Amino acid sequence: AAKQYKVDDLSKVAEKIVKACGEDVNCYLKEIEKGENQNKKNQFAGLKAGYMIGVLGDAAARDKLVEGLAGIENGAITFVALQSIDHLAPEGAPEIITGLEELVEKNEKAGGSRKGANSMINTVIYRVSVRGS
Repeated sequence: AAKQYKVDDLSKVAEKIVKACGEDVNCYLKEIEKGENQNKKNQFAGLKAGYMIGVLGDAAARDKLVEGLAGIENGAITFVALQSIDHLAPEGAPEIITGLEELVEKNEKAGGSRKGANSMINTVIYRVSVRGS
């Protein structure tokens, strides 16, 4: 399975991004939004960046990720970004709920694959809002 899915190639992508960014969350925020990391061939770089934001980030990184979420076109990367947003809001974060709700409205108007992300976004909205109650 490892040969079929070219695990070595994936680990090289992850290693490259980790070496480039180290513990710099802003670097990972740039990588997750990069257009070249949105295509299927390079999406592992965006996925790794998303997970690293969740590991190294704080509330400020979470807020920047919410702001940049509209620029993330890849569904898998959107999912990881939302996981990191959720993780970085353990006490709730009413300030990000508005941004996520605005994105849901924007996606509804855009339709297509953007609209498909709304169920994931709504899940994070619900989870974060309950924690803040």
